[in-house]
Amino acid sequence: MSAGKRKFDLHLHCANCQRPSVKHVELPVGEGVPSTVDEFVDMLEYQPVPFICRHCDSTIGTLVAVTMEGEEPRAEPAVATA
Repeated sequence: MSAGKRKFDLHLHCANCQRPSVKHVELPVGEGVPSTVDEFVDMLEYQPVPFICRHCDSTIGTLVAVTMEGEEPRAEPAVATA
């Protein structure tokens, strides 16, 4: 893991072209910044991460999973993002 950064991957499914996508999000380490996948998913409710499909430019997708560098992947409940 990079010094001073936490890396999260959002695994998404495009509602238009039905293709999977991954969006990488890096956050600085610090107070009030998510340190686990659960905290990051909670943060998404109040601070959504914009999604634009790289295949078809759609802005509608479904969050399939969130993983963090250094943690084992695990599925999260699907959350619609716009």
